Amino acid sequence: MRKIQLNHGVCLHIENTNKFKDVTVSVRFLTPFTKECTTLRSLLGMMLVDRTSTYDTKLKLQKQLDYLYGANLYYKVTGYGKGHV
Repeated sequence: MRKIQLNHGVCLHIENTNKFKDVTVSVRFLTPFTKECTTLRSLLGMMLVDRTSTYDTKLKLQKQLDYLYGANLYYKVTGYGKGHV
């Protein structure tokens, strides 16, 4: 695995493998576990897999993902100790 420091507190980890044919890009944010922050991050995750400013409807976003060889977007929100990931 290769680790590249992009910015203070932002690292890029690259792991090459021939085990799978899929390409996975995972972005993780760690913030303090507060009620306000948790709710906002959960809503943001739900919205980003649904539509963006460029693809402002579910249909437009799904057509773009299909154009990209069936790409998928998903999100997961979880608590991690005193943090929210």
